[in-house]
Amino acid sequence: MVFTTRLAGGKGGRNALEHELHQRGVIQINSTPNHPTTCGKIERFHQTLKRWLSRQPHAHTMTELQTQLDAFVDEYNHRRPHCSLPHKATPATAYTARPKLAPGERTDSHQRVRTDRVDTYGT
Repeated sequence: MVFTTRLAGGKGGRNALEHELHQRGVIQINSTPNHPTTCGKIERFHQTLKRWLSRQPHAHTMTELQTQLDAFVDEYNHRRPHCSLPHKATPATAYTARPKLAPGERTDSHQRVRTDRVDTYGT
């Protein structure tokens, strides 16, 4: 109930967080209850962020914290290689290396090829 009251059975409207997000024009998207696997990527990102922040000087103001967060985003996306990416590239290099479509363009089916393995049981 801290993050959303949508599961409260129609009781009460918005909580303080929902109200604040709405005031700022932020659309809130919550994960499905009892399905933690849907949150794995963001939880791993939060873990990386928390570890990085723990090695920085303690921020005493929101401005100092924002400066640290901006530095983290730059480090995470542009400087820190990710072992999950080919040749240990950064997210920025992997993103910019892929072709982009302009609005209204259709993708050629040969640009993305899916390869599946089928076992002897047909799975």
